[in-house]
Amino acid sequence: MKVLKRKKATVELFVLFLLFPILLILMLNHITISETLASMDSGAFGKAYTYLSLSSGDKKFQKAINEAKNLKSSVAVTADRKKDGYTVRAIYFNKKYVNLPMKEGRFFRKEDFKEDRYVAVLGKRLEFITYTKDGKRYLDLEGKEFEVLGILGYEEDTLLDDYIFVNGCISDEIMETSICVLDYLKKTDYEAVRDKMVSGLEGRGVHTEELTGGENFFESVVPSFMYGRKFIMMFLALILCAVLLSSDWLQSQKEEIYVRRLLGADDRSIILLFLKRFGILFLLTFTGAILYCGVFYPSYWNYLMAGYLAATIVLLPFLLFSMIGLLKTPLEEALKG
Repeated sequence: MKVLKRKKATVELFVLFLLFPILLILMLNHITISETLASMDSGAFGKAYTYLSLSSGDKKFQKAINEAKNLKSSVAVTADRKKDGYTVRAIYFNKKYVNLPMKEGRFFRKEDFKEDRYVAVLGKRLEFITYTKDGKRYLDLEGKEFEVLGILGYEEDTLLDDYIFVNGCISDEIMETSICVLDYLKKTDYEAVRDKMVSGLEGRGVHTEELTGGENFFESVVPSFMYGRKFIMMFLALILCAVLLSSDWLQSQKEEIYVRRLLGADDRSIILLFLKRFGILFLLTFTGAILYCGVFYPSYWNYLMAGYLAATIVLLPFLLFSMIGLLKTPLEEALKG
């Protein structure tokens, strides 16, 4: 009976540690996607944006990309062309883009932005225009064959469902660009970045004027406020569950602790033995979390590490304190219990 209780406590703790990162990552993903969808009306997904008019010169969007590559700030440049029933959006980003809801496949990576890469990502309502060849999905756009990297799609219908995102490095071949959006993906000195972009384009022979701009303040703050508290409450609830289950697990091992004390084992060796067991359990679930995060949500790697670090900071002192309490209990009293 006691063996079954010990196994039950171990399994419960293992399952919680395994679900801990998955639940947190899913909640975090929900928050970031909510922020992204809330800022769609401005046509930009970052913290702020500037609409630029590009006139004169050839390969204007490619030149805008070349300037974006030289910027230290995290930015994206986009340009739209409306067609019957959908919008083609040329895109380039120099560091990391926002998290978009994917129904299938993936969004662009930095290595996709090459002048010989005809790749696209499209909304779920446009899936019907694609075709399959050699096990891959493709679409025809302006007489060019594009490999489809992924399908965008959220639970509810959104503006993204009617968009085709294409590699900006080849966009000058399929669309004329007269207006582009400079999207600031992180907080920075927006005016300084814009001025550097405009100056660089002028130096490349592209006359550039600012049309309008703004910050996505309301759209980005509201979802964070609404969902941030839920995330914190969920995190604290999981930590509390981990503490309670860890206590239950340790209590299920106390008889073995008392036996080892009777056999003459010193406190240090007992503590190290049970910390080793707990550590193995923790590392096994951590390995599972790494695989899950690496495959499905690689952009949340830092958050995963921070979550496990926070759990370790809370659980380790608690376990040590509980074990010391068991070791300080007089054997006569312990054996009576």
